[in-house]
Amino acid sequence: MVGIFGQAQASTMRVRSIRTREPGVRSQKPVDSRQNQQPYLRVSPLVISLGIGTRIAVAFKAFFRTLSQTVFAGQVQALLQGTSTQAIENKPTETVEAPKPVLDPLQLLAILQREGRLVDFLMEDIQALPDAQIGAAVREVHQKCRKALNDHMTLAAVVEAAEDEKMTVVAGYDPSAIRVVGNLGMSPPYTGVVRHRGWQAKAIQLQPLPSGQNPKVIAPAEIEVN
Repeated sequence: MVGIFGQAQASTMRVRSIRTREPGVRSQKPVDSRQNQQPYLRVSPLVISLGIGTRIAVAFKAFFRTLSQTVFAGQVQALLQGTSTQAIENKPTETVEAPKPVLDPLQLLAILQREGRLVDFLMEDIQALPDAQIGAAVREVHQKCRKALNDHMTLAAVVEAAEDEKMTVVAGYDPSAIRVVGNLGMSPPYTGVVRHRGWQAKAIQLQPLPSGQNPKVIAPAEIEVN
């Protein structure tokens, strides 16, 4: 049995095949309307003859699948707009990069000042102080600042080779991570001795500043009221 859409299509083809013949004019070849149909609009007679109950079930399935699947929703939108769905199916999935950690150098300096009084030590004039007193102060500052740094950052060496060991720097190296000095050739690879392994932050654990706090203040002034 041919559905109602199939009958309408056959009737349209018969109407288009009829041409009013004028004297001296040959009748044109009947035009098959199916040649201009888009690939995604070609459906079988079984699909055309779907009953109302089946169409309601398909509509509900398409509704919930559109809500849960982005690609399928795009395909439905393309069908409604009369465009091809091939570009949507072949569109690569966009990758979202992880947000990069934001590091405020003044915030880290404030932590080192709060925990180890690093700024106080660096800004102090130690020229007139005896070496024993300076050594004791350096030990205390070093211990507290190192703990504060390890609590808020995970540090690691840039290169695995130990200092004073030979290392080859291959082409395509990152100049921000490796600085090559000395007698350089025209182009890498370079073979030299590691003078410093470098440092890089593997992880940063810094809490955002409280609302209203001035980020330029490294250490607040202290006023004692009697």
